[in-house]
Amino acid sequence: MISLPRQSLQKMYIHDDPSHPWHWTRTRQYLDPEMGKKKDWDEKLYSDLYHQFHSEGWVIFQSCSLKKSLKDVLEPVALFTATIDADRAMNAPFRQVKEIATDQDTLEFINFLHGGRRAFPYQTINFPKGTQQGLHSDLIHFDSQPRTLMTAAWVALENMNKNNGPLRFFPKSHRWGTWDFDEIGLHYKYETMNDPIQDQHHYSSELEKAMKRAGLNDTLASEMRKGQTFIWAAALVHGGSKQNDLSLSRLSQVTHYFFEGYEYIWQPRTSRSISGDINYIRLEKPPCKKQFLAMHFFSCVDGEIAKWRKEWKQEL
Repeated sequence: MISLPRQSLQKMYIHDDPSHPWHWTRTRQYLDPEMGKKKDWDEKLYSDLYHQFHSEGWVIFQSCSLKKSLKDVLEPVALFTATIDADRAMNAPFRQVKEIATDQDTLEFINFLHGGRRAFPYQTINFPKGTQQGLHSDLIHFDSQPRTLMTAAWVALENMNKNNGPLRFFPKSHRWGTWDFDEIGLHYKYETMNDPIQDQHHYSSELEKAMKRAGLNDTLASEMRKGQTFIWAAALVHGGSKQNDLSLSRLSQVTHYFFEGYEYIWQPRTSRSISGDINYIRLEKPPCKKQFLAMHFFSCVDGEIAKWRKEWKQEL
């Protein structure tokens, strides 16, 4: 384990600095020393993965509990994903898909990375092939208020390679901001919000230019093995790389997570926050708070995870 004094840990990363606007997204400023001693299935120390995540904005994690359920969970989900007759399947109503989303070790590790703030699944997406999707930050599609209480976990359901369109991402891009339409000035450079496809084209093009100006280089997650999980920070710029061999599959499941503490969820790409025109999402969901009830702390996360583990229609 990397041993550093508490004072240096408090300001090692930009979000650890109390003056940074995203500082509050953690419940503590430094890593939990006991959790830091744990190892994933690949014998990587949680503390080392913590430092990589906050420095680079991404990490590859091998959940022990998910690895042990290879035959019962991962393989059935891989077989299902291979049968999807579309580019993706959203919130597939199967027990095993939900089990990946609520995997015990993955949730525990995500909470650890975010200073103990607890996460719950928001949505799942299963992909049979590479998306070849343009660059983006997930925060344009859904974000919290206050901002950035979101993360994502991308599980490889088969071994990745350079030809099947692996995930493309820009390490350290999470340090620069949210990369949403307002922040990069898309509304001022183009006529937006009339054609979503055109908006996405302009947005990805502007991000490509921005990455070059920032001197950031892209990387491919082309060496991931079946069962490994790629976890990225909310604002990490990423997309799908070109699929060199269209006959190949790229079986994967993405789960997006939100954390306790938000007032509401909204969609920045269809909002104009400068004028107060906010496109709220899932208004039926109350604010996710941590409350002290009947001499115990109760978090909305407990209820959300319980629902995800119960609300499925059938098994694969």
